Amino acid sequence: MKALSSNAVATKAKAMYGKRLRKEDYQELLRKRSVNEVAAYLKNETAYSDILDGVRENAIHRSQLEHLLKKDLYLKSQRLANFAGVGHRQFYDYLIRLAEIDQILNCIHALEGIDREGYLASIPSYFEKRSRFDFLALAHVHRFDDLLHVLRGTGYDKIIAAFRPASSQDKIDSLGCERALRKDFYENLFDVIKHTYKGSLQRQLLEIFETSLELENMTKIYRLKKYFKADPQLILRSLIPVRSRLSGSFIEELVQAPTDKEMMRLLSESSYQFYVGDKDYVFIEYYASEIKYHLSERYMRFSTVAPLVYATYMSLHHIEIENIIHIIEGVRYHVAPESIEEVLIY
Repeated sequence: MKALSSNAVATKAKAMYGKRLRKEDYQELLRKRSVNEVAAYLKNETAYSDILDGVRENAIHRSQLEHLLKKDLYLKSQRLANFAGVGHRQFYDYLIRLAEIDQILNCIHALEGIDREGYLASIPSYFEKRSRFDFLALAHVHRFDDLLHVLRGTGYDKIIAAFRPASSQDKIDSLGCERALRKDFYENLFDVIKHTYKGSLQRQLLEIFETSLELENMTKIYRLKKYFKADPQLILRSLIPVRSRLSGSFIEELVQAPTDKEMMRLLSESSYQFYVGDKDYVFIEYYASEIKYHLSERYMRFSTVAPLVYATYMSLHHIEIENIIHIIEGVRYHVAPESIEEVLIY
């Protein structure tokens, strides 16, 4: 029975991957002149027909379409997770844990006055059955203590309580909250992998998620350096320790790089050079996504082991949805198709 469940996950995930967008689909999407035309193509010509069933594509707004695409990622993850045995569910639920953290951080940013209206409109209610707290209750959070109340008993409350402002006039240490939440997530995930899986499967799963964390650290270094001109000590404190492909001394070198451009030059000469093409990477996010894409694609093509196929498929599907969102945004703002295509990864 255990083997049948495992085979079902891998078989279903590979079948879903077989319905991914192809180069021809991207070329067609890039020819569209409006968000409605993009929605119509996705609904009538691709595997997104299910999530867009019943949607009036000539009336859908950008935010609604993006919301449905993200919901598709969740529904596919749950469809696959339902085939997994009970003993594996803790691993398969990692996407839900990530969504919980994202919602907590979005709520904290809203408390800081960052696009509160946009945040309220984007709360994904479809997570309700699987999440450890009520996402919709976050809409009624106006103070840090309100957030602690919503999170009571989940473990998240204890993690962020250390960052509770002394008074309503004090700023929330959102960077500290993010680091603490993500550190807890990865520590728990690595622990689940080590206790649930053995041998090469354990090593491969750890490689995927350690690489993901290392790429998060690189993105953090880049963004703090480029947009906030943060000093090296602040950058180092914001990182979550991990050793994947880059040594501690090389991470230190990235942190100490005088500019974001110098940091990218150093990365282009690192062991990650084998996972990317020869593009001039304007944004670190695209660099990180291409590395994830090539690593995930390799495992998707050659592995038949359920947890590995699941993790790599979800990574690839997430990148595909990000591609579509780039197209939607580009079409909306009348960006030239060739410029949009430069940021697509497939």
